[in-house]
Amino acid sequence: MEIAVIGCGPGGYAAAIEAALRGAEVTVISNELGGECLNRGCIPTKLILKKKANRATLEKIIEQFNDITEQTKQGMYYNLKKHKVKLINGIASIDGTGTVFVDEQRIFYDYLIIATGSKANVVDLPPKYNVIDCFELLKTPDKLPPEVCILGAGAVGLEFAEILNNLGVKVTVSEQADEIIPSADVELARRLRITMQECGIGFSLHNTVPTCKNVICCCGRIPVLPFGAEFLYDNKKRLPLNENFKTIIPNIYAIGDCTGKSFEAAFAVNQAQRVVDDIFSIENNHSYEIAHCIYTSPNLAWVGTAGNSDLTVRYSLNEMLYNFDEAESAMMKITYDPASRRITSVHILSKQADTLISTAQMILRQNMTVDEMRTVCFPHPTVSEAFREIAMRAVK
Repeated sequence: MEIAVIGCGPGGYAAAIEAALRGAEVTVISNELGGECLNRGCIPTKLILKKKANRATLEKIIEQFNDITEQTKQGMYYNLKKHKVKLINGIASIDGTGTVFVDEQRIFYDYLIIATGSKANVVDLPPKYNVIDCFELLKTPDKLPPEVCILGAGAVGLEFAEILNNLGVKVTVSEQADEIIPSADVELARRLRITMQECGIGFSLHNTVPTCKNVICCCGRIPVLPFGAEFLYDNKKRLPLNENFKTIIPNIYAIGDCTGKSFEAAFAVNQAQRVVDDIFSIENNHSYEIAHCIYTSPNLAWVGTAGNSDLTVRYSLNEMLYNFDEAESAMMKITYDPASRRITSVHILSKQADTLISTAQMILRQNMTVDEMRTVCFPHPTVSEAFREIAMRAVK
């Protein structure tokens, strides 16, 4: 079986390795190993945030990031070669005939997996505004502007707001919604906003107009598909997919950002596994509990969806017996079904939320009730004990 994969970010790379492990002959076509995530997105921003970069340390951290990127790419090259995956550097186009075109080359396939990612949605602004590419800006710390306005208070906007604020730039975040991170729990989003305001970051809600000349657009992302992919669209120019991410052409799949379903690396990897299982007719109960995390200080993370009649329990992490140096706003919040007592969602605002949310994923994955969660023996003393503490507050 011959499988072609277009794109080698988190989703494309995972799909290639999974398919190769199943015994397929795999060819990957990519013009940038690691994709947006490794080269400009998840990895560099999280490193800069974790290191709490300032103007004196930023240049050294960028050098460290470049080293990490190169080491990661070498590891990816090695792993692809180890699993006999052929890697072609270039930009692919398709026409639905079972062929991928890369310059003068033709790659034939039995199955095609498209993992071409996305690009930033840059708002068309009047010429008086100076639209800045934030990651390129970070490479020149001596040229940082004194003030910027960030359009969009989602994950990317808030993380860059914290980075620039740490670098001494006056930052205002403009958001058209009622609160930051519209997809998150409103109460915890408000707590995070207040904490960021106390650190000097300004917010302008219900507003889409930049508050100063220098503007960074963090207004979401736009799916990117290969040249010639129009034959996969429906009559509304959308990319229809079934539950296993199969397109209207039975042997062509799409995963990751290019689907427009979710713009998160973890979801792309999950989709890659599901697609390869579908190609090889392997039945697996894949997890649909996708966790979301904002890597600000503190982190905000959540998983699951609350029902209209669900009950809510809150627990301030500062109530814990031991001091874990949490922000005053730190909180865990769960919802559960009153009839079955099954936990339906978990929301965490904590400096350790990015780690704690994995436990929450497993809780939802196992369909645990609040009573069952109360009986779990969590390590002591750790913030994870908050899961037991909050469950105790839901005891009948």
